[in-house]
Amino acid sequence: MTVYTGKKLHRSYAVLCAVLLTSLMIASIGVATARYRQDPLTSTVYGESTETETTLDVERRVYDFGAWTTGGQDPAATIVLHQSIPLNGGLRFTLDDTSAAKRDISVFTEWGVKGSDGLYAVNDQDGHAELPFSLLVATSTRSGVVQLDVEWIPDGESEPTLSARYLLTLNPHELCADVETPPAIGNATEFLTDEQLYVSLQPPATAAGVILANGPTLTDAFAAGLCYHTPLYPQGVTLLQDSTIYLPMDGSDSQELLLDFNRSLTEPVRLTAGVSDGYLATTTQTPTDKRATMDVVTEGVPLVNTARLWSVTVKETAAFRDAVWNNGVQEGAQLTVKMKRLTNGAFVDVSSNEDLVLSFTQTENGGTVTVAAPTGVQPAGTYQLVFTQTWNGYPLFAESVPFFIDYR
Repeated sequence: MTVYTGKKLHRSYAVLCAVLLTSLMIASIGVATARYRQDPLTSTVYGESTETETTLDVERRVYDFGAWTTGGQDPAATIVLHQSIPLNGGLRFTLDDTSAAKRDISVFTEWGVKGSDGLYAVNDQDGHAELPFSLLVATSTRSGVVQLDVEWIPDGESEPTLSARYLLTLNPHELCADVETPPAIGNATEFLTDEQLYVSLQPPATAAGVILANGPTLTDAFAAGLCYHTPLYPQGVTLLQDSTIYLPMDGSDSQELLLDFNRSLTEPVRLTAGVSDGYLATTTQTPTDKRATMDVVTEGVPLVNTARLWSVTVKETAAFRDAVWNNGVQEGAQLTVKMKRLTNGAFVDVSSNEDLVLSFTQTENGGTVTVAAPTGVQPAGTYQLVFTQTWNGYPLFAESVPFFIDYR
């Protein structure tokens, strides 16, 4: 199974027919020799986002195999690595301390073996590798959440540059077996859009976790591809196979999560939260016709240098309009804007500074973001702005817009 994620997080953009970007992605090019040409006989498409092609990221991605019970199939997935230069490095698989000590979960691959350095070597001159693996479960009685961290370490590096986490819940019903109090579903539970359902839970005080199901019983599964966001994983967790969801509790009086169904819904959804079939709570929620989309309009050629500014105008939908952008208050709707630079095939966060200035002008229903490179020190290359509409810190919708720094 090949896994692709980030369906809304990044889109490929056609960069103004008749634009050719040359040599900006070559690491050896300096500020003075970078080139950006306009050629009426050619056109180019902005480079495909690596975040839709690779299952690992500089900001760790998280996946969930869901619930495993005695006799269940061993879960499997495929790691996808893609970059614009040859792949030379190793993958490191690390299980959580409990699983490592008990030795009842192991990683199996057909494409390689672990070397003396603990890494599985990966070398591909085309810069693209699809690497299937599976988890072999050798226990029938243990209950708990298994964590497998996968890290990509390029040759010559001592620390990983990309990573992902895979979750697997063993016998989730046994985790809640001693709890005899049902959870409660909070009044804040509602559909924020026609795809995203915000859920508020009040778990039993003694419960280690709660099972969430997509139907009237605790065995009704969510469909693979669902992405759920929690305080522990605000970036989101992608469900890899049809399953219920086990949510570990942190001892708080209330828990929240955001379910992103990744498709527009029109029919009511019935949820069940509980610790066993005898102690559960249900709710039926009807999707709203609201959308979290933004209109993002670029102004002029996406080129920035000491003499040239570049601006993007954003218009927000009324349901998710923000009083203040980027104020750090994680309550209700928030619009965040990040800059990223393409480095070694991956987009890495870049902060606004005196060499690369990000400024804002906000209006009643949106605003304008302007990028400047006034000093000529910021490295030439490929960049992007990422606009993310959030709710209580959880992403509802995002869109990326490319721009280029060239000083010629």
